[in-house]
Amino acid sequence: MTTLDSSLLERLEALRSKYAASGQELVDFLDGLLEADYLTYWDYIRLDSLLSLQQPRTPHHDEPIFIMYHQITELYFKLVLHELDAALDAPMPGTPEWTPAHAYALAEHHPLFWGARAVVCGHDRRNGPRAVFALSHGPDSGQRVSVGPVPHD
Repeated sequence: MTTLDSSLLERLEALRSKYAASGQELVDFLDGLLEADYLTYWDYIRLDSLLSLQQPRTPHHDEPIFIMYHQITELYFKLVLHELDAALDAPMPGTPEWTPAHAYALAEHHPLFWGARAVVCGHDRRNGPRAVFALSHGPDSGQRVSVGPVPHD
């Protein structure tokens, strides 16, 4: 019989304690894991659901681009807000808990966010389908308002 290494035994004990604190048995959850389907990375990020959200309403070639760009922008806004929340909760510069890593967390995503905007800003939306033009000049999302003003073309 193979012996279990100490790190695995420590994790099993931590899990046993976690479930015992709520009056449950670890073995019941382990049995469930054996019976459950394995969750793949693609299932975890719900890729099929994400890719099914692009549903153009017209036959114009640019409409899917418009939809994808704006969905990407909203995801980046969500990412920025997530990082801003973490930055607000992080130690302040000058305190013993602060490290340069805290400053880099938000800056790490900044080029991605503004780079995505540049992709569409180079495209003249005024010459696109009228339905898309009307949508592109609609109200800002709640996320965009939370982040602050963003220059419009």
